[in-house]
Amino acid sequence: MNIKRIISIELLKLPVMSNYIILGILLFLDFAFSFLFFYQFSSSASESDSFMDVGRQILNTQASFGGMLICIFIILNVGGEYKNGTLSKNLIDGFSREDFYVGKFFVMLFCVLFALIVGVVSLTIGSLALGKWNDFLHLMDVTFVINFFIQLFYNGIFALFLIFLFKKVAISLVLYFVWGVFENILTGIQYVYFKTQEIDSTFRLDEYLPRSSIEVVLNSTEYIHPSSIVITGIYILLFLLIPYFSFLKSDIKS
Repeated sequence: MNIKRIISIELLKLPVMSNYIILGILLFLDFAFSFLFFYQFSSSASESDSFMDVGRQILNTQASFGGMLICIFIILNVGGEYKNGTLSKNLIDGFSREDFYVGKFFVMLFCVLFALIVGVVSLTIGSLALGKWNDFLHLMDVTFVINFFIQLFYNGIFALFLIFLFKKVAISLVLYFVWGVFENILTGIQYVYFKTQEIDSTFRLDEYLPRSSIEVVLNSTEYIHPSSIVITGIYILLFLLIPYFSFLKSDIKS
């Protein structure tokens, strides 16, 4: 089945109440956080160039909760296909498993692009309201936009990884939140141990953990070691390929 047909079928499945609720939450939080940050900025005695910091804070915040909502959306979307039996119906109606997986990947990509556009629009409105258009243009360089996109995309493929591997909505959602907490605990233990033992080491555990490695690469203002990029790239491939090949051979029942 061609890509255009796959995408058109997937788009027909999206208008359901749960998706509208997630969309509403995304829009509300995006514009609410932008308003709060910009209101604080306009009410303070900040220097004019601090608009750059405010803009970065807004987009980083949007990337965090936007990525979380994308994960929830993807997990509910794919999990619902298992639970409601529409996956089986799709296969009977001529979808192959490859078509189904590709369709969900494009749905995830659509969500990422939508969240990116909403974030940029909210920042655009705020910059125009404050008369900071030139600062906004300077802020929105190619690198910054790409980083924003990658952060959202990484969350999306992580959600695909969880739901296609475990099939259950509840398990996937719990693992998504617990996984992040677990990694934070591990990196916290390393930090406390190195500090109490006065160990001076360049080794960073978060560079090797699935959820944390992307943050190290995107948020580092210092030189990024090539190994960090390689590790993150490997995780991206694993998040895409493991669920794909697992789905090709697994039982389609939840």
